[in-house]
Amino acid sequence: MKKLFFFFVLSWYTVAVFAQQADYVKITSGKVVYGEIKLLTNDTIYIIISSGNQKVNTHVLRSDVVELYLHQLNLLSQSLDTSLNYIITLKDNTKLTGKITALSQEKIVLTDVVFGIVVIKAEYMASFIKETGSEMYHIVLHNGNELNGQLIERRASDIRVKTNNIGEVTIPNSEIKRMEPIKQDQVKGGKYWFDNPNATRYLFAPSAINLNKGEAYYQNTYIIGNSINYGVTDNISIGGIVILPLIALITPKIGFEVVKNFHLGGGIIAGILPESNFTGIVYGVATLGSKENNFTLGGGYGFVNEEFTKSPIITLNGMARVGRKVALVTENWVYPYYDEVYLSDGTFDKELTTFYIISYGVRIMRERVTFDIALLNNSDISEFVFLGIPYIDFVFKF
Repeated sequence: MKKLFFFFVLSWYTVAVFAQQADYVKITSGKVVYGEIKLLTNDTIYIIISSGNQKVNTHVLRSDVVELYLHQLNLLSQSLDTSLNYIITLKDNTKLTGKITALSQEKIVLTDVVFGIVVIKAEYMASFIKETGSEMYHIVLHNGNELNGQLIERRASDIRVKTNNIGEVTIPNSEIKRMEPIKQDQVKGGKYWFDNPNATRYLFAPSAINLNKGEAYYQNTYIIGNSINYGVTDNISIGGIVILPLIALITPKIGFEVVKNFHLGGGIIAGILPESNFTGIVYGVATLGSKENNFTLGGGYGFVNEEFTKSPIITLNGMARVGRKVALVTENWVYPYYDEVYLSDGTFDKELTTFYIISYGVRIMRERVTFDIALLNNSDISEFVFLGIPYIDFVFKF
C-alpha cells in the first residue's frame, strides 16, 4: 500500500511540475491537453503526450481549439527586446543569431547575422538566449585554440571580441567551432572554468540539483555498473541502472531550486532483483550551495516488496571544486537499526546499531567528462584495509 501511495504522489507531482513547463492546447469541451507541440498546420495541431512510460502522438483539430500555448514562445515574448540579438536554438540543435523583427503566436521572424531574414515556426524552437551586450563568451576555434572575451559586435562574416589578454580581436565565423556564453566568475586567471559537468550526483548518491532539459549522462562504475539519466524537463529526470549480469533499476528524480543556491529534490531507485523481489529506496534530498561547491543532506526508506525499513537511511555528501579540473568529493551513508543481541540470562534484547560507509575522493573533470577516484571505509573495512576499498567511476555528459 505504501508503495502504491508513493507512486501516486510521485506521478501527481511529476505531472504538476511538467505542466508548468509544457505546451498545451485547450479545447472547446474545457479539457486541456499538455505535451510537446510538434507541428502546427492550417487545420491540425500535432502534439506528443506522456502516457505512463510511453510517448503518444495525438492531434487536435483547429476548429476545436480555444487556446494555444507554446512554453518557449511565451518566455521569448515576455523578454522580447527588438534592439538586442537573440541566439535561438532549434530542436535539431541548429543555432540562429540575430534580431527579432516580428513575433506572432506561431512564428518568429529573425534577421540572422549570416542568413538574413529567417522565418522560424514556433514549435521548432527549443531554447533562446538574449544578448544584452555584456555577455562573456568562451570561443573554441577549429585549430584548437581557445579564448574568452566580451562580444562587441556580430557581423555576417565575423565577430569582434574584447579579451583581457590580447585586447580586441576579429574572428571570422568560419574559424569558430563552438561559442558558449559564460559568466564573469567562470574566468579565473585568464582561464575559462567550465561548469561542473556532473553536479547532479556525487559518487552514487544524487544531489537535489537536476539535469537541464535535454541533458543526459552515462556513468560506468567498476566496469559492471552502467547507468544513464536524461533531463525530461529542467525539474524532472528519468534514468536506469544495469549492474551486470542480473540487476536492473529505474531512477526517476525531481529537483528544483527553491531560492538561489538551495535545491530540494526526491525520487526513487527501484527494480526487481534476481529472486523476483521488488526492492529499492524512496528518498528526499536538500542541497545547499552551487554546482561547484555544495553540501547535501538526504534521507530515505528502503523497501522490499511491500515492507519498508523501520529506520531511515541517511546520507551526508559534499563537493568542493579546488581547481579548474579538480574537485574533492565525499559521500557518506548512515543506517541506524535495532539488532537482536543474546543476553547472559538466555534472553534476547534489542540494541541500537549503526551501519555506515564513509568515502573520500577526487573528481578529475573536463567539459563533458568526469573521473572519480575514491576510497570507501568503515570500522569493519579498516581492519583489513586501513585506508579503505578503492572506488572508481567514469561519467560522460551528452
